[in-house]
Amino acid sequence: MRELIIIDDEYEIRTGLANYFPWEEIGFTVTGSFDSPVKAIEFMRDNSVDVVLCDIKMPCMTGLEFAKNLHEENRNVEVVLISGYKEFDFLKEAMKYKVFDYLLKPVTYEDLKKTFRTLSADLDKKQVFKGEEDKEPEEVEGIISTIKAYINKYYATTSLKDTAAFVHMNPNYLSRFFKQKTGEYFFDYLLRIKMRKAIDLMNNHELKTYHISEMVGYNNPNNFTRAFKKLFGKAPKEYRNQQT
Repeated sequence: MRELIIIDDEYEIRTGLANYFPWEEIGFTVTGSFDSPVKAIEFMRDNSVDVVLCDIKMPCMTGLEFAKNLHEENRNVEVVLISGYKEFDFLKEAMKYKVFDYLLKPVTYEDLKKTFRTLSADLDKKQVFKGEEDKEPEEVEGIISTIKAYINKYYATTSLKDTAAFVHMNPNYLSRFFKQKTGEYFFDYLLRIKMRKAIDLMNNHELKTYHISEMVGYNNPNNFTRAFKKLFGKAPKEYRNQQT
């Protein structure tokens, strides 16, 4: 069982999440629930924690500040955030700190089940490939699958170096290995995933092109436009207009 803690300043939500969802059926056990991230950090100093389910809006420390704290300390803990606000700035910050997922209130049973089953599968893959530093991998298909899954999850912020660290490989070796086994360069695959995600985001007409640019990892919208046009032969706005 993986150890999960829950943080929410609202007692009813916190206890409801802790006690009325079948966590053990999907491989998690709730080892603590807290009304503030500060108390959770104190608990984590002396206790093992694999995953944190945390509300964003709290008085002493927000969920985003908590995620930032874990990210800066390089803690090997996955974070799932809950928010009542569907705001671009929250999403962008969550991506920066490599939050696993961002759930909107009211969180449904299906939302939790889907997110935590996916999280459990990702953690399983990570455990399998731990300690494979710079060795010729024996489970080639599994490692390629893990690399692609990691890119699909962290496409906006990852790099060759980050991905290599995740699967415990040297970056140069990973680049050669990926090309040899897939026939595609690492950066070409990453670009293709970024652009595919950009097209998905275009279905949300509340998002401006520069929002989408940032969400797929481009600080400069012009660079995003050039990359998009190179792959699809037309600018993002032109492509979007043709879909409406």
